[in-house]
This record gives sequence, C-alpha cells and structure tokens, in this order.
Amino acid sequence: MKKTANLLIAGLLCLMISNNSIAQSIEEMQAKVDSCKNVKDTVATARAFFQLVKHYDVTGEDKLLAQMLDSTLYYAKISGDKKVY
Repeated sequence: MKKTANLLIAGLLCLMISNNSIAQSIEEMQAKVDSCKNVKDTVATARAFFQLVKHYDVTGEDKLLAQMLDSTLYYAKISGDKKVY
C-alpha cells in the first residue's frame, strides 16, 4: 500500500507543476509527499491522479501520459519504502 500511495502521489505532484513539462526537484517532490498527514490526504491525491490519467487518455495526450509514468516510476525507485504519512 505504501508503494502504491507513493506512486500515485508522485505522479500527481509531477503533473501539478506544469501542463507542458515536468520540472521539479526530488527534494520538492519529497516535501510534498511528506506533507500528507493521513489516509484522507493520500486518497484525495490518488483520486485526483486518476482523474488526470482519465482526462489525458480521453484527450489523447500520450506525451503527458508518458511523462507522468516516467516521473512516477523514477520517484518510486528513489523513494523506496519510505513512509508516506
């Protein structure tokens, strides 16, 4: 569950920066993930993440979906099993 939450949060946070590019330092991403205080925060972030995935899929924005996946997988790799909240 922790890894899944990390993946979802990281992907969303990467996309929140800009609709055109993914440009955020690892430290900034980690700080935002660490700001989740409870399960409610994590679930809300996960729901927003899935809404973005659905939106980009419907609009055919494959480049943004690919950036989202790449950033999410990279973040998950560096964060390991770190506790989300």
